[in-house]
This record gives sequence, C-alpha cells and structure tokens, in this order.
Amino acid sequence: MRTLIVYESVFGTNRTIAEAIAAGMGDAATVTLVDAETAAATIDDQVDLLVVGGPNHKAGLPRPETRTEAAGEQGARAPAQRGLREWLDELRLSRPGQPVAVWDTRMASPKILDTFDRSARTIAKRLRRAGARLATDPEHFYSADGRGALVDGEHDRARAWGTRLASLTLNA
Repeated sequence: MRTLIVYESVFGTNRTIAEAIAAGMGDAATVTLVDAETAAATIDDQVDLLVVGGPNHKAGLPRPETRTEAAGEQGARAPAQRGLREWLDELRLSRPGQPVAVWDTRMASPKILDTFDRSARTIAKRLRRAGARLATDPEHFYSADGRGALVDGEHDRARAWGTRLASLTLNA
C-alpha cells in the first residue's frame, strides 16, 4: 500500500503528528511525508491513501497573513509561501474517488474552540470537491499551548490512528 501524507506545520506540531501517523502505519504501507509547501499538486493514481492535515489558525486553515503573524509574534518558523490552503487550490487527483483521511490540530483549551476551529472540515470539503472520498471521519489532535507542545497522549493517539488507517485501507 502506498500512502502520501501532506501536512502544513507552523510550529512543528503537525510534522510530529504526520510522523506518528506514518509510524503507526508500520510495514503495512510505504509512506511518503511531504510539507504542503513542496508537495506536488497532482496526486498520481498509484497513491492508495492520501492523508492530509494541518493547524487551525484563527479558526481555520492558515492564510499568508496568519503564517506571517505566527512567525513574527509567536516564534514560529519562517512562514511558508505555500501552505495547505494554496496546495488544495492547486490539487489535481489522477484517481477518481481517491481515498483520503484528514486531521487537524487545535488548542485543547478552551473547549469552545472545538466549535469554531474548522481546518479539518475545510480540508475535507476541498478534497471532496477535487473528487476524493473520505475513508474515515476527520480526526482532531490537541496542542497544549498552540505553539508546538502536544497534550499528553496525543502522539500515541496519532500513531494508533495511523494503524487504524492502514487496516481500513488494507480491508477496503
């Protein structure tokens, strides 16, 4: 099974989640991890599962201005010129009904943020618009501080989700 994981990571949190998902897939998949900034816009038909995830910034997918703000005020890495939002705008799927899985990261507190944070929902919507099919419901992982630190247990939960994704795809 060939899996492609595309992510956007401003503080490193989503890269950590992507790596944990890949580790959870184990030997069941050949996994390629790629940042949205450098990801190819066309997904070839050899990809069995496309996994896409990123952060919530101001209750949605990062925009150029929120990336710049995070880098300047919150100590994130230099802002990417192309994040998930832009990558999804360019996305072309070679395989009709491409199976996909989606995640986002959000702050654990206050819980009211769960109502407003929309990255996973937006990613799923844009992937469906491109012709993809969700293999499972979107997953949400929690950051302790919104700046990289995961809530205890989230790394293990991401790894377990990767294991579930591998079994879903193998049994499809």
